[in-house]
Amino acid sequence: MCASQDIKSFVFIIGQPICQQPTLRDDNLLQVNMKSEYHYGEVIKFSCNPGLGISTEYSQISCEETKDISERIVADWDNPPPVCLVK
Repeated sequence: MCASQDIKSFVFIIGQPICQQPTLRDDNLLQVNMKSEYHYGEVIKFSCNPGLGISTEYSQISCEETKDISERIVADWDNPPPVCLVK
């Protein structure tokens, strides 16, 4: 489940959980394969503008199935999007 719970990033459509496009908090973060919604198992890969590096141990996030508080299957990101920092 996503570490940041301030914004829900899932929708349940016709029995299939969908992750919504994540909210990015860094203008220097570049997305390789951005779409408006993602199915379970899909991945977004990130990179940074030249001269900057990813601040986390991961450079991609995955749409994963999880359960909400009502025990319904939903989808959410496994991590929040990374942030870029000066190398």
